[in-house]
Amino acid sequence: KSQSFWEFFAKFIVIGFLLLDELWILIPGLRWLLPGGIITFGTLGIIPIIHVFEVVLLGIFIQRLQASTFWIKPLAIKILRGIAMGLSLLYGFLLLLASGTKFAPEKFNFFLQETFHWLAHRGKIGEEKEEFLSAVISENIQLLHETMGWHYVIFCGLAFLLVLGFSNKKFPEWFSRNKSIYFSLLLLITNLFLSWAIYPLNKEPLIWERQGFTKESSPIKIRAYDRIARVNAAIGTCGSAKEFIACAKFKFLEGEFGPKRFVAGYRLPHGLDFSGLTSFSQKEVASLILKFLEIDGLNVKGPLRYLQKTPPFSLFKIYDFAGVKYFASVYPLPTSEKIKLIHSSFQFYLYQNLDAWPYYYLADRIETISDVKELYNAEKGVAYLWEGSRKPDFSDSETERENQIELTSFKFGEIEFHSSGINEEFLVVADAWHPYWHAFVDGKEVEVVKTNGVFKGVSVPPGSHKIRLFFDNKPYRPGIWIAVLSWIIFIGAWVGLSRKHSNALR
Repeated sequence: KSQSFWEFFAKFIVIGFLLLDELWILIPGLRWLLPGGIITFGTLGIIPIIHVFEVVLLGIFIQRLQASTFWIKPLAIKILRGIAMGLSLLYGFLLLLASGTKFAPEKFNFFLQETFHWLAHRGKIGEEKEEFLSAVISENIQLLHETMGWHYVIFCGLAFLLVLGFSNKKFPEWFSRNKSIYFSLLLLITNLFLSWAIYPLNKEPLIWERQGFTKESSPIKIRAYDRIARVNAAIGTCGSAKEFIACAKFKFLEGEFGPKRFVAGYRLPHGLDFSGLTSFSQKEVASLILKFLEIDGLNVKGPLRYLQKTPPFSLFKIYDFAGVKYFASVYPLPTSEKIKLIHSSFQFYLYQNLDAWPYYYLADRIETISDVKELYNAEKGVAYLWEGSRKPDFSDSETERENQIELTSFKFGEIEFHSSGINEEFLVVADAWHPYWHAFVDGKEVEVVKTNGVFKGVSVPPGSHKIRLFFDNKPYRPGIWIAVLSWIIFIGAWVGLSRKHSNALR
C-alpha cells in the first residue's frame, strides 16, 4: 500500500504505461484516442521518463527492506513468486543462449539445426522455407557469437539469480539481511552489466567515418553544403513485399559484403541532411515536400524522417528540386541514367544524383507562381517568385552572361559569397527562407526574397561584391534568459524551503 502521494504517483505511471504498451498491441485503434505526441513517437518516446519512476520505486522498496516495514499479502506473494519463476526461466534460457553462442557456437548451431530440421520435416513447411529458416538460424548464431561478450553472460547470470531470489520461500526476509546491502549491491552490479550488454564499449568508427571522405587522398569530396538523402532499398520493407523470402535474403542475408549487421552513424553525414532527425520542420518546407511527394503518388503520414527508411526508394522529383546531390543507402539501388554509384563498402552505398539542382546559382530568368504545385515542373536555373512579391531589377535578356559567383565561406547560420560581373544578377540559395535571415552586399543590407517557394534569393548588383547571409538569433535570446532565470529561481526556492523545513524539525 502506498504511504505517500509520490509513491502512488510513481506506481501509477509505471503500471499505467506498462498496460498501455500491451493495449497498444492488442487494440490498434486505441492510438487514435491518444494525444498526438504519443501517436507519433509511441511509448518508446517516454521510456526515459518511466525509468526515473522505476528508480524511485526501487529506492522505496530498498528503504522498506532496511526499515523492516515491508509487508505484502499472502496472495500477492504467491503471484509475485509465480512471475519470478517465469522470469527466472526466461533469464535461464538467455544465459544458456549467451553461453552457447559465445563459447561453443558450432556445437550450439549443430544442435539447433538438427532440432529444426527434425521439426521442419514433421511439419512439412516446404524446402524453400526450410532452407531460408536454416540460414536465418545459422546467421543469428554467428551474429550472437560476434556480439555476446562475457559481460552479457555475466548479466544473464546475475539477472537469473536476482529474479530467482523473489521466488524464495523466505522472501522478503531473504532480501532484508544486513539491511538489504547484499540485495542493493546485486541490483547495482546487475544494472552495470545490463548497461554494458545493451551499449557495449567499443571503439569502432561510425559508418560515415569509415568511408574516409575527409582524407586528402579521397577521390570523393563531400562539401559541408552538399545535401544528402538517406534512402531505403527500392523494394521497401519486406513485410509489404510479395516475395518475402527473396526480400529478406537480399536485405539481410546475401549482401554484397556479407550479412547485415547493426552499424551506427548513418545519421551523421558530412553534408546537409535532407530528412534527418530534426526537432521540427518549417510548415512551408514540409508542405512543399509533401505536395511534391503527393504528385509522385506517395502520401506521407508522420515525421519527414519517414523518408529515410520506410518507403521504397524512387527518384522523387523533390530530391532534384531540393538540391539533393547524394543518396546514401544500406542497400544497392537500381541502375539508372539519373544516378551514378560513386562508392560502395560494407552496408554503405553512395550515389550521385545527376539531375540535382545546384545548392546556389545565378538565375537565368525570373518567373512568378501562385501555387506550390507549379514548382513541380520547374525549369532548372530559373528563379520562381510568389505573385505579388517585389521583383528585383533583373534583366533576363538572351545575351551571354559573364557573371560569376563563388561560395567563399559556409557555416550553419552564416554563408558568404563573392560575385563578379557586368550585369545585375539574382542569387538563389537552396536553404529555407525565414524572416530572421538577413543579407548584406558589401556591408549594406538588402532584402532576402522568398524564392522557389521556400528558398532564399538576393539581388546582386554589377561589379565585384562580397555577399553575406546570416541568421539573426537575437529574438530567441530573451526566451533563453527567461528559462535560465526560471531554473535559478526554482532551484533557489527548493534549497531555501528545504533548509527552512530542516530547521523547523530541529
